[in-house]
Amino acid sequence: MASRLPFRKTLLCVALTLVWLLPTAPAHAITLGQLDDFQDGTTQSWAIGRVLGDPNPRNAADGGPQGAGDSYVEYTSNGGGIGGRMIFYNEAQWAGDYIAAGVTQIDADVINLSETTPLSVRVAFGTEIFWADGDWFASTDPIELAPGGGWTSVSFSIDEASMTQVTGVGSYADAMSSIRTMRILSSLAPASRGDAIVATIGVDNLFATAAVTA
Repeated sequence: MASRLPFRKTLLCVALTLVWLLPTAPAHAITLGQLDDFQDGTTQSWAIGRVLGDPNPRNAADGGPQGAGDSYVEYTSNGGGIGGRMIFYNEAQWAGDYIAAGVTQIDADVINLSETTPLSVRVAFGTEIFWADGDWFASTDPIELAPGGGWTSVSFSIDEASMTQVTGVGSYADAMSSIRTMRILSSLAPASRGDAIVATIGVDNLFATAAVTA
């Protein structure tokens, strides 16, 4: 029996290696009607970077579109270094198969809380986590937000005609069927990275829906 143990260990190592190599499905999958309203006091898995102690983004307990008691997520970019770009992302409930889910539009309430910096807000979707890997598609046309403009209800169409491929060579259909990361960012041109600016954005009531066609 003792002579068989190394062989069994070898089989176990091979099995574990094969499991590690298999593509992993997201813990959550995008669904039609997905809503992030941030009323639970968290950022609901919206994040930036992987630096412990980074306060961005944060859950703001008051001041959302409904006023007192309406929570929202707030992010501030500092214009340089870690946290310098206007961008934050989700790798949990906003990952998955957008084609199968029938999601073709993202609605949201947004506000530019900057003192002087305008924002060109876009959404971007990627098949990988890092912005330079895999296939990435971003909004072709941004939502322009002037500072001091108050909360605005907006819709981002994410159908193929409304998106620009900024990284990779894979098809739109293939990419949107296997999204790993959704990003909210501000950039003058379509991109999977936000511009390096000093600015603050507030976002609330992110909603996955289907665009109404005539």
